[in-house]
Amino acid sequence: YTKDLPKPEVTRSADLMRNAVQLINIERNHLMEMDDVIESEKQGAHILVVDDDALNRKVLTNYLSFRDYRVSEAGSGEEAIAIVEKAKDVDLVLLDIMMPRLSGYETGKRLRMAYPTHELPIIFLTARNQTNDMVMGFDVGGNDYLTKPIEKEELLARVATHLQLLDASRHLDKKVAERTQELHKTNEGLRLAQQRLHD
Repeated sequence: YTKDLPKPEVTRSADLMRNAVQLINIERNHLMEMDDVIESEKQGAHILVVDDDALNRKVLTNYLSFRDYRVSEAGSGEEAIAIVEKAKDVDLVLLDIMMPRLSGYETGKRLRMAYPTHELPIIFLTARNQTNDMVMGFDVGGNDYLTKPIEKEELLARVATHLQLLDASRHLDKKVAERTQELHKTNEGLRLAQQRLHD
């Protein structure tokens, strides 16, 4: 009695199919991973304080010094836009509404032309607790607002919240890019496997 051995072509095809299945399982495992570790508070974040009043900027800077933030100051909307464009690493903007020449609304609108809400949080600062002012702030792309006089604890809490959201957005963008790259590699592996099967 002689046992028939599998043909080389059949063996090769089976090996290729097993490799293809392994690639699919690896990708499935990657996609199912829950990797949602986000910093509870973004240390070293770069915050830009924009106010035409030097005393107000000083007060806000002192409040922010209770956290490990890097703080830049701008005394006008034009200066704020220039700093954001030059620095390239501003994480959040505290923007006063009532400023001469270029108002906070107009400054925010110009910043939004280059940076969407999920990339650069803007918190408007206003001395007028009017609904229309708040609505206008959101209409031009504000993420939040604070009413003067600014309370330290409220300021720190809202800044921390928006930085956490920013971290979450960046983390998600990074994971999507990584998964997309892995999926391309998997698809390429499957394509090559199919090509070998038909050779």
